[in-house]
Amino acid sequence: MPRLTDERGQSTLEYVALMALLAVIVVGVGAAAMAPTYVNATMGGFQRALCIVTGRECRSLTAQACVVRSNSESNTLTASIAFVRLEDGRLLLQERLSDGRIRITVTDKNAIGGEIGIGASAGVNLGGLKLDASAMANASLLGLFGRGTSYTVRDAGEAQRLVKQIESGDARDADSTFYEGGLRGDADATAGAEASIGGGSADDDKHKDEKDEGKSEGFSSEPLAEASAGVRASLSRAIGHRKDRRTGETTWYLRADNEVSASVGVSGVAVGGAGAEASAYANGVLSVTTDRRGRPVAIGALGTYGAGAGYNVSGGPSGSAGGRRHEVEVTADPDDPTILAALRAFGDGPGQSTLKALTQAVYDHGRIDRRTYEVDADAQSAGGSLALGAKVGAGFEQATEQAKLVEARSRPPGGVWEDRFDCLDRA
Repeated sequence: MPRLTDERGQSTLEYVALMALLAVIVVGVGAAAMAPTYVNATMGGFQRALCIVTGRECRSLTAQACVVRSNSESNTLTASIAFVRLEDGRLLLQERLSDGRIRITVTDKNAIGGEIGIGASAGVNLGGLKLDASAMANASLLGLFGRGTSYTVRDAGEAQRLVKQIESGDARDADSTFYEGGLRGDADATAGAEASIGGGSADDDKHKDEKDEGKSEGFSSEPLAEASAGVRASLSRAIGHRKDRRTGETTWYLRADNEVSASVGVSGVAVGGAGAEASAYANGVLSVTTDRRGRPVAIGALGTYGAGAGYNVSGGPSGSAGGRRHEVEVTADPDDPTILAALRAFGDGPGQSTLKALTQAVYDHGRIDRRTYEVDADAQSAGGSLALGAKVGAGFEQATEQAKLVEARSRPPGGVWEDRFDCLDRA
């Protein structure tokens, strides 16, 4: 038996030596000139050899299925009482993967917190020409509570049946569940101005109304032009965990969402109306996945960003720019020797240099995936408020989004960039 063990160990060492030699030869003859597939296959074989020796799982070498198409629908109900704000929302997301499966995620979102607002207005009457201006600002801080379930099915027919079961409350047990909590801060400001023509001063209007209410139409103002502008920002931070019931793995994650938008609109009696808006967002997720025994098996990072702009003219042209979402995902093995050393160095002395070294180690020794989606989104909302000693308000918003994969590239550890045709061909 010892002899067999020695022979197996010798074979493993010979395999590692052979792969190392092959890697040197490839680099020596100019690996950059070769097709990425061959380079990545060679480097992947070398990395797998190291995984065998160290007993690692090679999570970063596995190409995961891409999301090639998705559609989502969310509904959010908002209520405000004095300085208290409540939100209740639900999101249904369906994602078609490049391997033909469909992933369905249902998320229930709740929020509670406080909000404040200030406003001011002013007006002047110049011989019948009335000029009015107003401005308002609001801010809120909310505690977030979310929970959800995720299912993976084989095809569209099964997905359609499952969605009906989810809506009726008869769905099977979910493949994974997740919970999260955090904080969100919102701030918005609006300003507007209006020019109108009327028959007299405010006192004259009041006197005329009291004298002959039926003839007060002659003293009402007619708007000539209006202009408005607004800006909104939202920042949220959350921590959560996801449990995969099939594999027993648990993923802990930190999530950060940042969004800002601005809009402007003008209208006039002679020219009609026109408006424009622009928005930008940048979101990030850091995660650590552990197996059934609590042993870390993967470190992940996902960055999502995008921007968009649009304009419209009443009775005229309209258009939009942007409408694309970009994703960068990094997957790394936590027990990779280089990453492990960088983690220990950062733990011993957190600082800019050790953080930079850790980031570089994860980038060099992790798998990187870049994806771009073409996005079409729409939103509708309604709401109102009433002041009865304290402000009482309510609102409802429904938003839909469809996305299609248009670009996908990946770079395995130690390899070179190549297109993910297995994903693009399915889009």
